[in-house]
Amino acid sequence: HIPGAVFIDVMEADHTDLYPRNIPSIEVFERKVQEVGIGNDSHVIVYSDTDNAGYFMSGRGWWNFKIFGHDKVSILDGGLQKWKSLGYHSTADIPSVQKGLFKAKWNPKYYRTLEDVKKNINSNEFLVCDSRPSTSYLEQESLSFLTTFYYPFIISAGHMQGAVNVPFGNLVNKETLTLKSREQLLQEMKASGMDLSKPVVTHCNGGMSSCTLAFVAELCGNPDVAVYHVCRPLDTFMMLSQRCAASKLR
Repeated sequence: HIPGAVFIDVMEADHTDLYPRNIPSIEVFERKVQEVGIGNDSHVIVYSDTDNAGYFMSGRGWWNFKIFGHDKVSILDGGLQKWKSLGYHSTADIPSVQKGLFKAKWNPKYYRTLEDVKKNINSNEFLVCDSRPSTSYLEQESLSFLTTFYYPFIISAGHMQGAVNVPFGNLVNKETLTLKSREQLLQEMKASGMDLSKPVVTHCNGGMSSCTLAFVAELCGNPDVAVYHVCRPLDTFMMLSQRCAASKLR
């Protein structure tokens, strides 16, 4: 890891078979953040070594801090992979920290529920943006492989009524291991029908890539972004595809 970096497992929550990528309770998040020395005055810089220049996991970390009321959070562009490619030092040493003075506060601005999405079919209050691969969005592939990797059931392909598709992988420059330029990102979103003048709600299968799409929308100037995702006992697309296969949501 980067020298001085502390570790937080963004997936640490009360997971169940139906909610395998749950978000933590406010008490769990607050305690874990305090344990690594973060306070309410801290500027948190999130990074990971996951796919697409680290954005698959770091976007979720960014969103977790946002929904729990911490606005001083950024993402290290390129993550650990870019850091190492530039020749910077990494270490296995664990830094010594003092308990942080951190108080979490739920921020509903960045979160939307199943009921919000259902109501939006008629109200059109926000634009739903799907960050999954286009093959999933267009029902061109089976997602049954996820039953042995992420989820204990088959996730249907297809998309919500009215949703536009901005595939997560299109946001990253895989040669430079960074996010694409602001101009390129704006072009990607415009070409996909993502209108940044409207409130935007992103989603995926389990609340990972959708967080990065929300981050990018905010980075490109949209102050009204949120993620539709699972939160006990609410549902995300994986449950939506189970419960609403024949409804207007599909």
